[in-house]
Amino acid sequence: MSWFDRLVVGTLPIVPRAVVQRVAKRYVAGAALGDALDKMRRLAARGAMATVDLLGEEVDRAEVAESNVAEYTRVLDAIDAEKLDANISVKLTAFGLDVGEDFCLGQLSRVLAHARAHGNFVRIDMEDHTRTDATLRIYQQARREFDNVGVVLQAMLFRTEDDIELLEGDDYKRSGGNARLCKGIYKEPEEIAHTTFDAIREAF
Repeated sequence: MSWFDRLVVGTLPIVPRAVVQRVAKRYVAGAALGDALDKMRRLAARGAMATVDLLGEEVDRAEVAESNVAEYTRVLDAIDAEKLDANISVKLTAFGLDVGEDFCLGQLSRVLAHARAHGNFVRIDMEDHTRTDATLRIYQQARREFDNVGVVLQAMLFRTEDDIELLEGDDYKRSGGNARLCKGIYKEPEEIAHTTFDAIREAF
């Protein structure tokens, strides 16, 4: 971590809440489901599709993960009730990846089943490089039962081309797997990832 990154991380706790809210406003729909629904309605009016991601990852207690599952089912119910062109994105650490992979897969499966009942889709976001292997394992396991799930790969990681080949196996093709490519936002070691703007863009 550079001196600038350490400075930013170290000063965040003392930054006034109003300043944080002003910066985050562009990226956060709001603090409640109603806020997100309002933004989705406005996006729909402009012909855009939306995806909802609840903040609250890196959960290490089962009850918190289960609470996140309950919140996502509320989101799916609301999307269905309002007939919005929208789906959800999830981070596996919000579903208890740090509690255990089997537990996390169980929580994810609950959400996938609920989404499938509504004819909806769930995208598994990719987190930092320490979570990549577990995320892909859980995605591949989920694909055995659900066809309404996709995953994200990050172009900035050196390993991503190999991961694409892994996901392009015969089983993936037969099952109609779904992957989205993003540039990647996490601060990663330069030994395993492109770290400059131009290199990340070229990798993408």
